[in-house]
Amino acid sequence: MRRIAITGSVVLGLALGLAGGARAEGAQGTAVIQRVDAEHATVVLDGDAYRVSDRTRIHDADGHTLTLTQLPSLERGASADAAAAWFEAGEGRVGSAPPLYELRLTGAVPK
Repeated sequence: MRRIAITGSVVLGLALGLAGGARAEGAQGTAVIQRVDAEHATVVLDGDAYRVSDRTRIHDADGHTLTLTQLPSLERGASADAAAAWFEAGEGRVGSAPPLYELRLTGAVPK
């Protein structure tokens, strides 16, 4: 009986641990905007694509709201400093880009 209780506790602990571990945390940090695709509502930051929605907050370095089409990118000829940004994103689902929650231009690449 005691062995069943211990085994049950171990199984329950593993299940809870796996459930908690299955939720991958989103990303946050600084990056350079390489590409902006307004048609598909995606932004590529340092090689990783993120999905933009109407809930994504986009701001310039002074805090003014920007639209997706107003973002600078390396692909559009902006300098790395002009396309430098801080971002926060959620976790992605298998086969789709993670959602971008916030993108704020910083005005300079961090050193």
